Amino acid sequence: MIKRDFCLNQLIAKRHSSKIKIIIGLRRSGKSYLLTNIYKQHLLSLGVEEKQIIIISLDDEENDALIKVPNSFKKIMVLNKPFLSYHDEKVYF
Repeated sequence: MIKRDFCLNQLIAKRHSSKIKIIIGLRRSGKSYLLTNIYKQHLLSLGVEEKQIIIISLDDEENDALIKVPNSFKKIMVLNKPFLSYHDEKVYF
């Protein structure tokens, strides 16, 4: 497995910033793996609850409604806790 310490440390350092974090890189370079495995495990080890981590694969047709209806997140946001949302794949310009 490729070490991703630099990227992981950047995410950890900026965790409490309200700014959106964007991870860019070549296709199949480990962006999703970094978020959905490495960073997720780090958050869980800090005591972040699983239900606070939201992973949405936007290249899955099943999630197309989330693209069209951003208000879908209102149900999730009633937790009164911060949550992390990872949106993977679809890009609109």
